[in-house]
Order: sequence, then structure tokens, then C-alpha cells
Amino acid sequence: MNHGIEPGGDAVAGLEVSGLTKHYGAHAAIQDIGFRLERGALLTLLGPSGCGKTTLLRSIGGFVATDSGTIRVEGQEISALPPERRPTATVFQGYALFPHMSVAANVAYGLKIQGMLKSEIAERVRDALAAVQLSAMAERMPSQLSGGQQQRVALARCLVVRPRILLLDEPFSALDRNLREEMQVELRKLQQRMGITTVVVTHDQQEAYILSDWVAVMNAGRLHQFDRPAGVYDRPATRFVAGFTGMTNILAGHGDGTHFIAEGIGRFPVAAPALPGSALGLRPGALRLVDPADPAACAVGEVAFVAMTGAEALCEITCPGGALQVAMPRRDGPPAPGALVGVAMVNPDEAVVLAA
Repeated sequence: MNHGIEPGGDAVAGLEVSGLTKHYGAHAAIQDIGFRLERGALLTLLGPSGCGKTTLLRSIGGFVATDSGTIRVEGQEISALPPERRPTATVFQGYALFPHMSVAANVAYGLKIQGMLKSEIAERVRDALAAVQLSAMAERMPSQLSGGQQQRVALARCLVVRPRILLLDEPFSALDRNLREEMQVELRKLQQRMGITTVVVTHDQQEAYILSDWVAVMNAGRLHQFDRPAGVYDRPATRFVAGFTGMTNILAGHGDGTHFIAEGIGRFPVAAPALPGSALGLRPGALRLVDPADPAACAVGEVAFVAMTGAEALCEITCPGGALQVAMPRRDGPPAPGALVGVAMVNPDEAVVLAA
């Protein structure tokens, strides 16, 4: 499994985590987590609630003491350092802005604690607010800002200390959809411009694809896949990753070398070995509806329901041994519930054989 630094890349990782484990009583919040991330890259920790991604982020920041494992930033071992001595800065979900301080004072707070000269503080605050496009709001109070503006103040407060690692814990969770999408693009542009090694926690797959150089998919405290966004989407490493990232058709069965046979559903032209307990993963967009008599049909079933998802219609097809979900352009006119249809593959290369 690839863990972040490709052949020919930077020999010294921007962030390296090895064997990181944390228990709360008998419960393992994270188990033997390890990866290497190149300098200046953005990694997303992706997974459902309770999977350990926030524990991992807080461990890197020094807010959670781990049971074992090491954390290195650009070769420097930081595992034993307290948060204030680590070369990291964290944007928490709630932003944690001081309501009685102006925007500029909030951004300057960490530098004042460090005892920095006023002239240098003023220069750094100006630079940080300019980076997040809030220069004109320096004297406003947090209550006078929108949710997106408050998020940018919290980000500026991290940037002003010039961290080597920027950590963000679901930074857009409190924003409405349109603003969230706008802020995702803004963050990505800013991160690329400044070249800061960054780790972001999210449960939103689309957000992970938009932001990331690398995605680490987690579940039950374990790292299931560390890959490029396209690798996670196109070639999920486990059944969990497949299901969590929207591969809703996971069909039990077996291969015969040239086809995958899903009992009671159909035969799919995928070069699949005869592995017991294997499954075939297919995204709804990898299938298309055809006439039941079409030779390309891999399965035949009845339309159970049709749902609009925007430009697409999602059709659920009931077969004797289970159901298939098929996405099609809404403009093509989806069939009515109760219609008998065939299901064919768009491209067999889009199918993934998942081991037991």
C-alpha cells in the first residue's frame, strides 16, 4: 500500500507517523497507524464518526497522549513535546474565537503569548489577514462576522505562527453547503500557495476529493487505505472503503476466470479469480439500463423505484437474488417503477473485485 511519498519524491517526510496507538480502557481509538506525507502536501483523514480520525489529528497536535508510536515533522521527533512546543497549529471545529477581542487581536493572541515584539506581531497579523482576504475586517468583532469569515479568522490565527504542520478538524462542518464548497476551494488554493503540510479531518467524501493530495480512509481505529483521491475512488482496497465511498453495489459471489457470478443476480464480464467469499464492487454509474433481451445484459430485474439526484436519476433494480442501483442521465427518461429492464456494464474496468 502506498503511504504518501512516491518514488523520486522528497526523502524527508513533511509528516511521518509510525505505529501510533491509543486506547481508552479496552477500546482502541487508533491502532498501529503509520504513513509518510511529503512536505507541502494536503492529507485528508476520511471516515465515519467514531473511526479515530479526530483522535489521530489531536495526537499529531499533542492534545492526546498516545500509548505507543512516533510522530516526526521534517525528521524531528515531536512525540514527547507538549502542544505549545510542537511545530503545529490546529483549527478546531468550533473556531474558539475570543468574543471580546477584535479580529486582529484574535489573530495576534498566540504571538503575544510568545512575547514577540509589537512591530513584528503587527506585520505578521497584516500578512495573515491578507492571506485569508480579511484585511478590511481587522477591527470587527467575531459577532459581526459570518460563519465563513469566522472560519477564516481561525485559519489566520494558525497561519500567523507559521507552523510547519496545519491541522484542521472538520473546519467546514458548521457552514451551509454553498459556503462550504466555496471555502473548500479557498482553503485548497491558500494551502497550495503557502506550501504548508496540512492534515484535514472530514467525513465528507466529496470534500476529501476536492481538497486532497492524499486520502487516508479510516474505520474502527484502523487505516484501511492511504492513496491518491483517484485511487480511493477507482480502486478501493477493502469492502469498507468501497461502501463508504459510494460503491453501493457490492455483490457476493465468485469468479470463474472470465466472469463474476453473483447468485440470483447475474454474470458480469470481469476477469475474476475463483476466490471464495469474494465480492464485486460496482458504482451505480458503472452500470446502464438496456432491453432485457439485449445480449449485453448481465442481469434482468424489475424497477423498484426511481429517485432524482440532480442531473441523474438513481434506479433500483430488484433481481431474484438482490438489488442493483443504476445511475443514468435524467434527460434520458428513466423507466417507470414496475418495468422489466436489463442491466449492462458501461466498462468492465470500472468493476473492483474485493477480497473476503
